Amino acid sequence: MRILFFLLFSFATCAQVTTAEIFPSGDKEITLIFDLKLAKDSRASGLLGKTSDVFLWSGAGDLATGDAFKYQPTGQTNFSAPFEKGRMNSLGNDKWSIKLTPRTYFNVPAGNPIVKLGLLLKSGDGKAQTEDFILPLFTGSYALKWLSPT
Repeated sequence: MRILFFLLFSFATCAQVTTAEIFPSGDKEITLIFDLKLAKDSRASGLLGKTSDVFLWSGAGDLATGDAFKYQPTGQTNFSAPFEKGRMNSLGNDKWSIKLTPRTYFNVPAGNPIVKLGLLLKSGDGKAQTEDFILPLFTGSYALKWLSPT
């Protein structure tokens, strides 16, 4: 079983944004992992080599609107300032992580299924940033995720 998990996780780490969990959901804690070397937006080059001052700017979307930034964390208001709740942890080699439980982090009301997260990383002053990433979340108790080929 551990070998299967390792293989599945290894395939999942080929994208700019991954999760430590194979089936991330909106109601359980998830670990978001970003590899900035894979970012495609040229503005992300200002984040390369940093060891601090990198923040998550994010939102959550439900089925009603499809807007991945419909719900945003309390206090996330000024893109040009650090957002402490979204402070990223450096994993070294331009990789960053953060742990959060989407329903509480984004204040999504109970009964609204969270189907995706809108994510980007930015510098504290907002001058460097990645492109927007959309991370689908799983809402059911059973799910199948295609990991390879991407």
